[in-house]
Amino acid sequence: MQVGSIYIPDTSVFLDGSLKEAILRGSIKGRLLIHTEIIRKFESEARAGGALGWLGIRELNYITDSINKLGLEDVRIEYVSVLPKSIPRPDQHSVDEIVRELARELGATLVTSDEMNYEISKAMGIETLFIGQHKDSWRLRSSSIMTQCLFT
Repeated sequence: MQVGSIYIPDTSVFLDGSLKEAILRGSIKGRLLIHTEIIRKFESEARAGGALGWLGIRELNYITDSINKLGLEDVRIEYVSVLPKSIPRPDQHSVDEIVRELARELGATLVTSDEMNYEISKAMGIETLFIGQHKDSWRLRSSSIMTQCLFT
């Protein structure tokens, strides 16, 4: 296991299944720090009857079970509850803000499939792994539009 590799996922990668896929492909190796605020958010949503809360909880269980059953020794899940110094009160910030700030403070890699979170993290100088479905199609669309504007 690469000791220096620390990854912190945001909520988006649980909800679209991209974290599971990245782990199974071997794209994520090292420590995977899952903030307890993510679990708290999913639990709260599930208890309120929200399908996304249940989806997040089940995806987390699937990831944990897969790592254990497949014997993936190069990925280690750790649950953290430490708050970033810049966020003393978590109730005033979104879960994704909390994990983004924690990644910045720890020098970890933020794992996201949310294009806005990716762009914000990039602007803040946070190492970010974008594993979503839409980034490439957006890039193709924007470059296509730019090509049309330049050559018409």
